[in-house]
Amino acid sequence: ERRVSVTEDKVRAEVEAQEELKSKREAAEALAAQREAVVQGLEGKVKELEEKVQTAEKDKAEKDGVIEELRTAVAQAQAEAKEGERRVSVTEDKVRAEVEAQEELKSKREAAEALAAQREAVVQGLEGKVKELEEKVQTAEKDKAEKDGVIEELRTAVAQAQAEAKE
Repeated sequence: ERRVSVTEDKVRAEVEAQEELKSKREAAEALAAQREAVVQGLEGKVKELEEKVQTAEKDKAEKDGVIEELRTAVAQAQAEAKEGERRVSVTEDKVRAEVEAQEELKSKREAAEALAAQREAVVQGLEGKVKELEEKVQTAEKDKAEKDGVIEELRTAVAQAQAEAKE
């Protein structure tokens, strides 16, 4: 009985050890399966993240290209704006010079018109004086002719008086 009891204890201990071993094996297998699932999940996430990184890099490259194109367009627009400003400035200078030339021409025209009017006034004044002097000359000539006539009559009268006196 004692041997049977010892054997039973050994068998029981062996069975318990086998069950514990089986339980540990199952637990280890469950942990291994769980770990495998976690690893596969992580690998899936890594793959997904790698795809996102590639997409992001592709998007970044596209955006960098767009940004570079925009920078080029901005630089070109700035250059065109500067050229436009330069052209506007040149045009403004030309317009300003033309306006100044027109104003100067207008001023000269007005001065010439004023001089012409002044000259016309002087000419009319001189013509008036000439006419006045011509009238004075005619009057003087008329007076001289009358005086010459009177002198001639006086000479004739004197000569006649002398002749009568001699007679």
